Amino acid sequence: VDRITFALGCGIAGVAGSAFTMIGSTGPTSGQLYIVDTFLVVVFGGAASLLGTIASAFSISQAQSIMEFFLSGSMAKVLTLMTVVGILMLRPQGLFALKLRK
Repeated sequence: VDRITFALGCGIAGVAGSAFTMIGSTGPTSGQLYIVDTFLVVVFGGAASLLGTIASAFSISQAQSIMEFFLSGSMAKVLTLMTVVGILMLRPQGLFALKLRK
């Protein structure tokens, strides 16, 4: 199972990398714009929950797009970060945390 998961992840990363290079040129700093958003999506959705990660990716991207319509791009990123930090202060385990028995 671990090998299959690793192989599948590598394959998806390869397809994503080839798709990314078709958008524009690549270099050592190509992915820096996406690092903060990706980190926010995983932490906000819950690191162990695929459904939470998908839901947080959708909600963060939609909220950021709506805010960019009314504000500048950098202000939208700041407000998105502040909103996610505020929600994580109220619910530190993320949107969809795994339920554990005590």
